[in-house]
Amino acid sequence: MAAEKPSPRPSHRRRTAWIVISAVLAVLVAWGAWVGVRAIQAKDELEGMVPAAAALQGAVDAGDLPGAMAEADALAGHAARASELSGDVLWRAAEVVPVVGPNLAAVRVASAQIDALSARAIQPLLAVSSSFSAMNDPQSGSFDVAAIETAHRPLSEAARALSAASDELSGLSLASVVGPLEDGVAELQTQVDRALVVTTQLADVTSVLPSMLGSEGPRSILLAFQNNAELRTGGGITAAFAEVRAEGGALTLVDQASTGDFPGLDEPIMTLPESTTTLYGAAAGEWVQNITMPADFEV
Repeated sequence: MAAEKPSPRPSHRRRTAWIVISAVLAVLVAWGAWVGVRAIQAKDELEGMVPAAAALQGAVDAGDLPGAMAEADALAGHAARASELSGDVLWRAAEVVPVVGPNLAAVRVASAQIDALSARAIQPLLAVSSSFSAMNDPQSGSFDVAAIETAHRPLSEAARALSAASDELSGLSLASVVGPLEDGVAELQTQVDRALVVTTQLADVTSVLPSMLGSEGPRSILLAFQNNAELRTGGGITAAFAEVRAEGGALTLVDQASTGDFPGLDEPIMTLPESTTTLYGAAAGEWVQNITMPADFEV
């Protein structure tokens, strides 16, 4: 019968345990040092964005497109470096650490979204903005529908990027984030949301405006002007009308009319839904001033 091996001596087990503990501590220290150094570098890049963003806004307000594009490049450079510094797996792993983690997450998300907005919104919009002034020719009274169509794609892409950034920023928990960083993220969220509203509206307008302006053939457009002397669901009575012809971006006034040209009818001009007559009576279809009375404007 083979003799049993003697169990390791206590001193040997302690030595092994200390080696393991020391190795783990060394890894944790190295991990902390790695994240700490990159956090300092990311902070410097984020701080560098502030004057670049201010200079970009100033150039845009002044109509200095070359200056704006130069400042946008500078902002994009800071954002790309901050996103790279805060985007590795070690950084994300550190986000689970209490107190420190939410601050690291805020830096990462803010950096990533500014980086994305620089590439997908700011720079493309500046590149296409030079065509904005060409969309309307005061001399000919026409619109350049090709320029409007060209602007639609970057506007739509920018709106999607802003929407994604808004969602990411709003998903951050800022309860444990230090004051300056919390203020910066909150301000970024505000600016993104404001830009999202405007950019979405411009994207929607440029999607329908070319066809409305006759890019696909002549169109007749009826303009109804409201007067708030009498309130209606749409804002007021329709008191004046104009027929405009649109063709290839050119607009021509064809005819004008007032409410006096449309006498009241004994019966509604069309069959009205019961929901409309219950609320407003037959008058909603008997007088031209009441076409903005129903809430459903398809009626």
